[in-house]
Amino acid sequence: MIFITSLLLLLPFSFGLFIPHDNHLTPRAVSFRQVIEYIDAHNAIRTQHGAQNLTWSWELADMAQVWADSCAFTSTGGILSDKPYGENMVAATGDFPVPTAVQTFISDESAYDPASPVYNHFTQVVWRNTTELGCGLAKCDSIFTPSKGQATFHVCFYNPPGNVVGEAQDNVQM
Repeated sequence: MIFITSLLLLLPFSFGLFIPHDNHLTPRAVSFRQVIEYIDAHNAIRTQHGAQNLTWSWELADMAQVWADSCAFTSTGGILSDKPYGENMVAATGDFPVPTAVQTFISDESAYDPASPVYNHFTQVVWRNTTELGCGLAKCDSIFTPSKGQATFHVCFYNPPGNVVGEAQDNVQM
């Protein structure tokens, strides 16, 4: 009986439900349902563009959550890891669920011209060499003016990073 109790106490930690932060345990903001939503929304568009399905990375998700919690609606500049990663961010007020956030990323598709590629949110989502995804989200009061209200801020990181200059032809299929 003691073994079972110990196993049940350790079970939440083995699945990564909590991350250490400032010497205490903080629940992750992204639920398992949202993980599935992020993965499914990304993979649905990737399939249409000849890219393999992404897998979830808790390492990337933890970094994305740190950035989302900062409410800094700007590029990280690569400061969260010594390894390179790609990134997409979007914020909106009101109801802004995961599928809508990912749809916002891929709305850049209409602006993409393979003859003269411009790298954007869409190209990162469908980048063939990218294999892993991790996302975080937070409610932020500082992204928009107070009159606009609180924002839901979605941050997704990708490994290996996409949008590598000169490699679009091999990585973005239209």
